[in-house]
Amino acid sequence: MNKPKFNDIVPAAAAPALIGASLVNFLVYQNYPVFRWEIALIGLAIIAVCAVVWFIYLWSPRLIKAFMEAGLLIYFIGYNIDIIPSKMLAILVIAGALFYFKISILRKLAVFGFVVLLTSLLGFGGSMPLMEEKNSGQAVALRNLPPVLHIILDEHIGTAGLRSEGPDSKLLADEISQAYLQRGFSIYDKAYSRHFRTTYAIPDQLEVADPANFKAGAKAPRTMWLDGLVAQGYALKVYQSDYVDYCAAAKTVTCTTYGASALGSSLAYPMTVVERAQLVAWGFGMLAPAVKLALAVANRGYEVVSSAPKHSAQILEPHDSAAPMAAAAGLEILARDLRTAKPGEAFFAHLLMPHFPYVFDAKCDVRPLSTWRRNASAGPVSERQLAYNGQARCTLNRVMKLVDELSARTGGRFIAVIQGDHGSRILSFNPTLEARKQQTKADLIASYSTLFAIHLPGGEASVSTEAKPVSELLREFRVSGFASLPTKTARTRPKVWLPDINYLPVVAADMPPDW
Repeated sequence: MNKPKFNDIVPAAAAPALIGASLVNFLVYQNYPVFRWEIALIGLAIIAVCAVVWFIYLWSPRLIKAFMEAGLLIYFIGYNIDIIPSKMLAILVIAGALFYFKISILRKLAVFGFVVLLTSLLGFGGSMPLMEEKNSGQAVALRNLPPVLHIILDEHIGTAGLRSEGPDSKLLADEISQAYLQRGFSIYDKAYSRHFRTTYAIPDQLEVADPANFKAGAKAPRTMWLDGLVAQGYALKVYQSDYVDYCAAAKTVTCTTYGASALGSSLAYPMTVVERAQLVAWGFGMLAPAVKLALAVANRGYEVVSSAPKHSAQILEPHDSAAPMAAAAGLEILARDLRTAKPGEAFFAHLLMPHFPYVFDAKCDVRPLSTWRRNASAGPVSERQLAYNGQARCTLNRVMKLVDELSARTGGRFIAVIQGDHGSRILSFNPTLEARKQQTKADLIASYSTLFAIHLPGGEASVSTEAKPVSELLREFRVSGFASLPTKTARTRPKVWLPDINYLPVVAADMPPDW
């Protein structure tokens, strides 16, 4: 193997060139500008780490050098293309070849890295749109129909679920109830989802024939709910993240899609350079299998040492998502369109709020990055609930503004369904079969209790305290021709699905009787 020297610049530049090219590719895809101070900070950190690794490389035996070079090559290919089924096997094969033939590929990797870096800076390669609006104009609305607003708020726990928590959650439940009742909504206090994961909850609620085809990043299959709106004569307008494409599931007039994980959406909010550097670095790092593995090992070790509940054992918490910021941008587009809403138009939106991370406070100001929390963050459940409640209040304020816009536009003659897909999932233990003996009443409530409220033209405010699944509430409302409130008594005791370790729903369980 050709032995690189300390003053040999080209081989030494291989790692920073390839990692830098990967970073630029990541930024371009995330719609995040490359030439910013926080990116310069990340670049300096990459160069510093690569310098340390370079000195380790120089003093390593030939076999270790072969493995390091093979690892760098597979890292770059897998990071940017992800076409290698077994990365470890590929590293072994390439390292063996390099060792056997006594060659080094660092010079070639350096040249290749700089070429990719240059082409990425010139804009070659795809990017995730912050906001994409498509207009098909395929449907004509029936003008005698009141406009419909249907919003699915991801991870929004129900009012009864909030009242089972601490003082601040009880206060939030009262704020939610008051806001909806003042606007003439009927609230279903004990509405619940039969599933605690979106990929099963929403197909169940919208009546998808084959839930197995409802997957992240895929086109949603046809749903009886959206088809029912179109069959009723509504011109359908969809507002969604790129998590699932609902526009493929029905005839739509317009389709607005925001990048759920596009870090570029964070630029609309004030953050320090260091905070932005941390956000981008986490997002970039979490795409690397080695980083994910190191994080998993550290958190698993913390779980064992601290005897922390499995779901909340995170001593190292990645800040790699700005999803609520992207969702807030989607809300702004929806608000714009509601100001010109016409009879016969139906607005359907799936928004990742108040879904983690909890980046907003009650006034919708961005919290300091160090205080961002997730549903599975380390620390007491009550601390996570407080962070969640702040973002839920922000969500409530923004949704009520949408309702007020539509009410002002229509003189109160509108239909609205505001719901969650499942609970907040702020737990001690996931509601799985594996943890069935450890999970508590609070875990079940936080997983399955969810928001559900309906507004009808001329309808009076009311509260239902009967426990009913959202799937039945929506089905009953659809069957009525979107004309009357769901009032039928539940046919069975409240039951939810517990998944196995792979999150496939396998066993039905009773909800707590006194929630």
